[in-house]
Amino acid sequence: MRIRRTVLRLCLASTLLALPAVPEPSAASSRQETIFDATSYLLGDVTDAQRRNRIHELASMGVDTLRVLLVWRNLVPSPGASGRPAGFSAADPGDYPRNLWVGIDDLIREADARGLRVLLSVGSPIPDWASAGGKSSVKQPEPAEYRRLMTAIGRRYGGSFRPGGGGCVLSICPPGTEPPPPLPRVRYWSAWNEPNQDIFLQPQYRSGRPYAGRLYRRLFLAAQAGLDRSGHDRDPLLIAETAPSGGRRSTDPVDFLRGVFCLDSGFHRSRRCAPLNARGWAHHPYSPGVAPFHVSSNPGLVNMATLGRLERALARAARAGATRRRLPVYITEYGVQSVPDRRFGVSLRRQAEYLAISEHIAWRDRAVGSYGQYLMADDPPSYEFPFTTGLRLHSGRRKPAYRAFPLILAVQRRGRRVLVWGHLRPGVGSRRVEIRVRGGGRSGLLRTVTTSGRGYFSFRSAFRAGRRWRAVSSGQSGPWIRAYRYR
Repeated sequence: MRIRRTVLRLCLASTLLALPAVPEPSAASSRQETIFDATSYLLGDVTDAQRRNRIHELASMGVDTLRVLLVWRNLVPSPGASGRPAGFSAADPGDYPRNLWVGIDDLIREADARGLRVLLSVGSPIPDWASAGGKSSVKQPEPAEYRRLMTAIGRRYGGSFRPGGGGCVLSICPPGTEPPPPLPRVRYWSAWNEPNQDIFLQPQYRSGRPYAGRLYRRLFLAAQAGLDRSGHDRDPLLIAETAPSGGRRSTDPVDFLRGVFCLDSGFHRSRRCAPLNARGWAHHPYSPGVAPFHVSSNPGLVNMATLGRLERALARAARAGATRRRLPVYITEYGVQSVPDRRFGVSLRRQAEYLAISEHIAWRDRAVGSYGQYLMADDPPSYEFPFTTGLRLHSGRRKPAYRAFPLILAVQRRGRRVLVWGHLRPGVGSRRVEIRVRGGGRSGLLRTVTTSGRGYFSFRSAFRAGRRWRAVSSGQSGPWIRAYRYR
């Protein structure tokens, strides 16, 4: 993860430049999913009690789905060996070392008990024995091995697998001992993480031409086949999970997309490639150091402000017959870098404001199916390039963004007027929200609004220089925020 963050941030740093904003889409999403990537928050050095408390915390903040990254190399026996261990049946979940799965199993159980969906994203680094040469953790993964892995994971989380424990082996237990309950079923999947980055998939180029997309296509089809074989053929499966830019050594998202769908530069499909079927194209539209509504001079970068570049490419792919239907975009990972990062970090207040604007941009775009937050707590300061996109500082202290997450508020300036938009996450059904102001010649309640059944609200009001806005509902309140000009 440290390598991933370092390379991604360096490639973005060389490409981001603020320019005029893109126009507002004509429609909005009324049922946008809220995804929270909490892998590091819920796995690793976490006790069972901490995990339960943290899942309860995320549920109470209005999260719909937990995105969990499963690293192939960390799940299997002898990952450094050049050949698959003798006798290891990679498609059988009972053949995997149980101790490597205990935390994941507990996470799946607790999320299910809280009514949260789990999105399992499975990818690299890979065991050496799963690479074509038997010597790499990222180079030329064998699709057949990936299919076996996904078959095993699909069977493990198919609703009937019992992992053992308490002296039991699968469903066979000592006399007088009850077998453990079966693990819950997972119904939401993604194949690989940022395969357009060379730290996750190699080679990115072959003979000077983009190659990673073609390689990933085989991996996606292998994942789909493995899930189909394990009874998950009707589950939603996301494709790609692309990083916003290829930088200098990797592949830009749209170029990668053309490789995945066998499209030439004119978006004409090769007849040798059948159309792919997926729930949506997953993407991570980061733009560290600049506002989410500013675009880059790099035409290959797809950040929050330029999602239209990816959406248009997906529309052209559908027209070419490369997909069964036009795929929506799923934002499965996103965040705004804050202080203490001195290079890209904005202030803590501005982080909360930018996150709200980002969600507003995503919500009003009907081609976007989800909004995702990356990190609950910042990376340790000891990292060379720590991600500080969390809602908490590494110390655990809550940022303004933590208070804002359950009660999002964005104020968009439009000349002498403002559009006040928000999203109240916890709970269902219509609810009441107070919008309060201070400054600009007024202090106190501005308006009480009633949300939609999904918690959204908006209204227009007068702009006043120096004014701040705040949302309050059912005892919780967000931070005071400012108005921004964006389109």
